[in-house]
Amino acid sequence: VIDPVRHGMVLAASQGRLTEARTAFEALAGAGFPPGTQRYALPLLRTAAMIEADARGLPAAEADRPELLALIRRYTKNLPMLVPVWAAHGVFIDAELARAEGTDTPGHWARAAEAF
Repeated sequence: VIDPVRHGMVLAASQGRLTEARTAFEALAGAGFPPGTQRYALPLLRTAAMIEADARGLPAAEADRPELLALIRRYTKNLPMLVPVWAAHGVFIDAELARAEGTDTPGHWARAAEAF
């Protein structure tokens, strides 16, 4: 269920339907991520953060942005990252969240690249 939603979010965002992408994410995230789903949930959270970062500066994107970024952070924090690739996704999500807030630095991206 997670991957089809993630792909739908990417399509919606690429077609300018940010509200639809956000709604799909919030509906899925609202159900939570059961143990063992982090291999799917982390790429979903990365995609949600990336969509928000790409939409930064668009007037329609500013509504509810802080709450959505906080939701992404909360779910990322609660997922176990015991495997290096999962931890790498966490670092990548942090970089995308910083980009969404306009606070990213080359260091964010260097850490993300190094993690992978």
